[in-house]
Amino acid sequence: MALPEDYWTLPVEKIVDLAVEAIESDGIFWFPLTRTPSLNLESAVSRRMPDQSLYLCSPPPDWDHVLIDTGRLPDWTEWVNNHATARFALKERGIPDHKLPPLPWSIRQTS
Repeated sequence: MALPEDYWTLPVEKIVDLAVEAIESDGIFWFPLTRTPSLNLESAVSRRMPDQSLYLCSPPPDWDHVLIDTGRLPDWTEWVNNHATARFALKERGIPDHKLPPLPWSIRQTS
């Protein structure tokens, strides 16, 4: 599912709608932390999908995105966690993280 550009600027209700659609179609929703606190969004999505187990992938404190998935995609969750850990370790050592590979386009576009 392709998300609209700057979807995180939409009203929270619309973001929840997009999250539910993305999780139903792809099993994953990827979003910036800067728009909506992650636990609030995860709770709102959980209320809309009471029969679905959801997992919130929490990044290190300096990371600006979070992932909600259904557990069907452990490889993506592991990749995101590894990427977040690597970025955090580099920043802790004062090394720019721009040489790390960016998030895969499929996560950015279809989450």
